[in-house]
Amino acid sequence: MNTAQMLQNLRDPMGIPFYPWLFQVLMVLTFALHIFMVNIVVGGLGVAVWARIKGGDYQSRLSNTLAKTTTVNLSVAMLLGIAPLLFVQVIYDPFWYSSTLISGWWSMIFLGAAIAGFLALYAFYLGKEKCSSGCSGNGWGIFALLSLLLSGVIMHVLSMQALMPEKWVEWYAPAGKMLTGGWGFHAKGHGRFLHFIVPALINTGIFLMLYGWYMNARSDADRPYLNWVAGLGAKIAKYGMMAQVAAGLWFLMELPSKIAFAANPVFIVGVALALLAAGFIITADRDPIKKA
Repeated sequence: MNTAQMLQNLRDPMGIPFYPWLFQVLMVLTFALHIFMVNIVVGGLGVAVWARIKGGDYQSRLSNTLAKTTTVNLSVAMLLGIAPLLFVQVIYDPFWYSSTLISGWWSMIFLGAAIAGFLALYAFYLGKEKCSSGCSGNGWGIFALLSLLLSGVIMHVLSMQALMPEKWVEWYAPAGKMLTGGWGFHAKGHGRFLHFIVPALINTGIFLMLYGWYMNARSDADRPYLNWVAGLGAKIAKYGMMAQVAAGLWFLMELPSKIAFAANPVFIVGVALALLAAGFIITADRDPIKKA
């Protein structure tokens, strides 16, 4: 059986409940919101752990603030992650079902890693106050960050596998022998993963700039501290933008040549917007609160 016949047999005979383009638009929109919140979570937690390890008055204050806000951001990220997955299942269920069948155990590990990361994040947030003298709770923060990154890697691989139906038979039954253990883990696509994760630096940097701008309006604001936070955010965003250029190019080089992305008008517009954003972010550290 070829790939087209296989997908035809897996198709839901009831079809989908509305025009496909609407689900596709909603899928992209909700995924963009989800991945933005994931960026804020990963970047915010990373900065929180770094600041607590580094120590100092400003660093400790920032770490405590980010640890608290990241618990809320993670809740929002998880909630927003449900919507695009539902749209994927409505339109592309045979693809998603087959991918998760090949990697069944990894799908379960994803759930465990996400839950463990969520709980560890709360332990990190409360750890410095609750644990004994000399304890910082940094281990919980590092564990939470690694757990969430593992969740991202698993979901990334499942998505990549769904995009490659021509390789399913090779992965599931190499040399005609069926592998039913559910431990398959294929289609890594490192550039694609970095393309979605590296913006954590950019978005978190802008988040810190906005924090400085928002809190600066208060009459009791500690302006030297807020200027430091906004300046740190501008630096993180600037270096993150440089890293994102490299990650984006890596991702584009991984795409099949038949896609011909360089000739796509959407890609050209995207490059123009990216150059404008890069120029703005690189100059933002001159006055980060005003630029926020």
